[in-house]
Amino acid sequence: MKKVFTAFHILLMLPRYTHTQISKSTSLTNLWYVFYYNNMLNLKILNFIFLTIVIVSNIEAQDHTKNPDSRKKVEALKFEIATHANKLKLQGTTLLDSAHWATWSPSKNQWIHDERYLYYYESRKLDSTFTINLVSLNNNAWENFNQTTYTFDSNRFLTTIEEVDWYDNLNQYQNDFREEFINDSKGLALYKSIYNWNKNISQWELSFKFINKYNSNSQLVEQIHQTWEKGLNQLVNDVKIVYSYDTIQNIQTRISLFWDASNQQWKNGFKYLYKFDNNNSLIEKEDFSWDDSTDFWKQRDLIKYTYDHHNNIEETTYYEWNNNSWLEYYRYKSNNKYDAENNLIQNFYLEWDVTNQSYVNIYKYDYFYSKHIVNSNKDTKENSTIKIYPNPCQDFITINGMTSSSNLSLFDLQSNQIQVKKITTE
Repeated sequence: MKKVFTAFHILLMLPRYTHTQISKSTSLTNLWYVFYYNNMLNLKILNFIFLTIVIVSNIEAQDHTKNPDSRKKVEALKFEIATHANKLKLQGTTLLDSAHWATWSPSKNQWIHDERYLYYYESRKLDSTFTINLVSLNNNAWENFNQTTYTFDSNRFLTTIEEVDWYDNLNQYQNDFREEFINDSKGLALYKSIYNWNKNISQWELSFKFINKYNSNSQLVEQIHQTWEKGLNQLVNDVKIVYSYDTIQNIQTRISLFWDASNQQWKNGFKYLYKFDNNNSLIEKEDFSWDDSTDFWKQRDLIKYTYDHHNNIEETTYYEWNNNSWLEYYRYKSNNKYDAENNLIQNFYLEWDVTNQSYVNIYKYDYFYSKHIVNSNKDTKENSTIKIYPNPCQDFITINGMTSSSNLSLFDLQSNQIQVKKITTE
């Protein structure tokens, strides 16, 4: 079985957080947050997503990495969250059913499908559980890869996330990691604990704990990361992140500090400064590292953003501080397509080719939605009577249970639409 990135996978592929959404507490308070990754702190990818919680700019930590493959996956993750967040806040009548990942093959001059993310909702209210299945393409057949389940309490606050991985030799899923949340009355996560599954003793073992503090605007002002030390049989401090905000509640600074166990104190590590335009969209993020020899912050990286007419990030350019000036070292672009309801249906990622001075295709996502009746007062869950067989199919496929006036669309493995048909009573 293959692994994605590190032991903690980025499982959730949904429309990316726009920086407009992460800039103000009014929009942050009820948005989903996806993940935290800080490769400069040698932390693993931590995939956590929770409802009605304010976590400001943790997704910024990975932005400055010079590893294009890691950065592309991270950017894809952030880009997808916007559309899905709106659906899960019950503001629309569509829900994301699947997201398909494809990479561009220059030699074949076509898109090659690789992964697919399938979404299953237990309730139209989205207040109990929903599951994301990740399947990968192998020899033109979709195979199970891993599965993540999100569970909510009666207040619609996220309480647990569990991930299982598929093992071909066992022909079944096996536990991988689990996250547990303790929330306040607003749904803000005060504590989050991460457990790994120990196969030898068949039980969950604590690995990390996060302790969060918020200001009166429900904005995150401090987050402490602790690691479980088996030798000491206790949690020990690892990293502390401190946030500050301006008068209109845009994030202003983010400072990461390391725990100095010898001196029992926090030491400066990295600092990020943020700059916004008149629309409160992030346009620049500057990265500094602490220099112990001079006791001064040293410039490292600069990221600049431009936006499309939907206010999603369109172009991102990376610079590094070199000989007292900024030198561009990486640039990429997102081309987005939307349907009539402003749902993101496609986004293409292109990298800047320095040699040819032009953008080239790298990878893309295709998003597929379905209509759902959403009722916040009672559960409107319906049992589907649609049956599709055989699966997999070769020459024909049978679909039973579709109602009249329905539209049927068929796609091949490369997400090409091969047939569209309107179902009638005949």
